Amino acid sequence: MAVNFQNVNLLLSAGDSRQFPKNGLPQIALSGRSNVGKSTLVNMLLGRKSLARVSGEPGKTVTINFYNVDGKFLLADLPGYGYARRPAAELEKLRTLTDAYFTANPGLDRLKLVLQLIDLKTGPSDDDWLMLDFLRQKGL
Repeated sequence: MAVNFQNVNLLLSAGDSRQFPKNGLPQIALSGRSNVGKSTLVNMLLGRKSLARVSGEPGKTVTINFYNVDGKFLLADLPGYGYARRPAAELEKLRTLTDAYFTANPGLDRLKLVLQLIDLKTGPSDDDWLMLDFLRQKGL
């Protein structure tokens, strides 16, 4: 399958599981701690400088951003975890949103890959291990 990486757009930013796409395209998800480089990786993989917003401050992605790649698949940039400088209610909302992506996503049967990013400078955090265990338990 040939993919035109010049034909990419932000399909939607979902802040609630009811907004998840129902278009039937395969999905690839990027998961990892806040500020590990998920959005930077989106820009690098898709050959863009500012398709995904990148910030020097952790915790800026508070939605799941779905990028349509040439009508062939969706790339899902998940909110980071492990950033504690947010109100507890906001952290719970992000946890609930990410959990819903893996449990209530209408495209879950089309989730083909989860790329779990880990900071090489610090190694896997406790949160990274929790996410890896969660993914393993879900068969992902």
